[in-house]
Amino acid sequence: MAFTQDVFDHMVKHMYHGRYGHDIICRLKVVDERENGTPNLISFQTVVDQSMLNPLNTLHGGACAILADVCTSFALAACNPEAFMSTTVDLHLQFLSSAVLGDTIQVQCTTSKVGSRMAYLQFTILNLGNHHNATVEKGAESSPPKVMAVGTHTKYILKSSLYQSFNCLGI
Repeated sequence: MAFTQDVFDHMVKHMYHGRYGHDIICRLKVVDERENGTPNLISFQTVVDQSMLNPLNTLHGGACAILADVCTSFALAACNPEAFMSTTVDLHLQFLSSAVLGDTIQVQCTTSKVGSRMAYLQFTILNLGNHHNATVEKGAESSPPKVMAVGTHTKYILKSSLYQSFNCLGI
């Protein structure tokens, strides 16, 4: 079964409702790029809202960390559903630029390798700008996305018996 928005929403509803970060996670939209010939790449988008800002009115680093952790975990599930039951060993982020209220951000996740116990993922967080509110004149060029953060995520894959007992994945 394809990793679709419906599958993602089902997983979030059953796994994250009432848990830390749910208010950020539930607004993610799946941009499934695997159909474009890149089987290990999947992206997610969201719009920066007030709850995601730090005191400087830019996207909080902790919000970026939640997005990186959750999006790469779901990318792993899309690539290998039995590896979804996993836990973070290392999450490394490098912050390169910022985002502000109303900016659309995209988290591009690549599954580099999935072994019997370890999974290795990479991610890039792009700031697509405030395109959803902007009116672009005909013929005018929009600004290119800015790389906001890059990083890696290493996960330890739990025993497959946990996957079998946790039947809400639906993928």
